Amino acid sequence: MNKHIIFSKIATIPVLLHAAYHIISDDIKLSSIIFREPKKNFSEQEIHIDWHPRRKHSDKYKSVVCFYFLEESTKENGATIIIPKTHKKLGYPCEHINPFKKNSYEKIIEAKAGSILILNANTWHKGGENKVGKKRGMIAIEYRQRKLKQLLNQKKYVCDEMQKNFLDYEKFLFGLRPNDISQFEDSYGP
Repeated sequence: MNKHIIFSKIATIPVLLHAAYHIISDDIKLSSIIFREPKKNFSEQEIHIDWHPRRKHSDKYKSVVCFYFLEESTKENGATIIIPKTHKKLGYPCEHINPFKKNSYEKIIEAKAGSILILNANTWHKGGENKVGKKRGMIAIEYRQRKLKQLLNQKKYVCDEMQKNFLDYEKFLFGLRPNDISQFEDSYGP
């Protein structure tokens, strides 16, 4: 957020906000916005979730992650891999499967540049291996239930000069107002 004003515009794309609010079913705020680009021959990630697991079926979903693809994403350059419907499962993936082994239900999400993948953060997923070294940059945007701490402490890392560029609703969404929750941690996650 502190690098360029364009990131605040990406974090406020209406379809992302609507999806996050729909899945979380409560007030939301930006948790983080980061760039990710897998390098050639780095192994794929293990299957994981991006938030704490639900332990009871009555537990609410509290986080959404959105992947905005800057380049084409293919099987060869490390596309995102998901296991559909796993957001409904309770617990961490490792409580059900070996997260380092291929799963027969995995789906490779190939996408054109400019595409957006929106996931309930409890969906089991991983980044694939970039076997060919072709660029596959993406921006990952995470939203959380508003009362939760952020993955990246925006109050600490977004300078006052940049904050002056934000509209009131952006300051609200990014948790930057004086009355928004302050957190001690630089980063908070599962």
